[in-house]
Amino acid sequence: MERLNASILNVFSNDDSLGYVQGMKGNVFVTDNQIIILTPDTTSITFCGTVTLTAIPKENAIFTGWNDSVLINPREVVVTKDTTFIANFTAVDAGVESISAENIKIFPNPATSELKIENVELKIKNIEITDISGKTFYYSQFSTTTINVSNLQQGIYLLKMSTDKGTIVEKFIKN
Repeated sequence: MERLNASILNVFSNDDSLGYVQGMKGNVFVTDNQIIILTPDTTSITFCGTVTLTAIPKENAIFTGWNDSVLINPREVVVTKDTTFIANFTAVDAGVESISAENIKIFPNPATSELKIENVELKIKNIEITDISGKTFYYSQFSTTTINVSNLQQGIYLLKMSTDKGTIVEKFIKN
């Protein structure tokens, strides 16, 4: 097997206050037969092979995708040429008390026409769908288990549910 020439891999966050890519903060990348240790100030490495990138959001932020429109996280990439990956994060309402989403499930995700909400024990007060820039596309003060999303453009959206115990924000994809 022919050995490929080493390439530069750059990894960044769109906003360091919202999250980071695992490997930028002194973690270890394990590649094809190589271990690359990055210092906290290092954002690029030189090598050839496969690496796993993991975008890690901080509290009150969510990962919204990579600069090449891939939504998979963590993801494996094969580096054969100089490449840059930027993890995109979006802040969620910092002033809102967040609660665990374990008791609420949304599906299917990705959605095409309907988004269903399965609620185990929380009382939902209102529901809002926004894009990642914060533009509202849907709002209801009524608790519902099915939302028609067929009129939404393809993309990444946030479903914000205000409950009797706080606010839950879930990301979903509209195909």
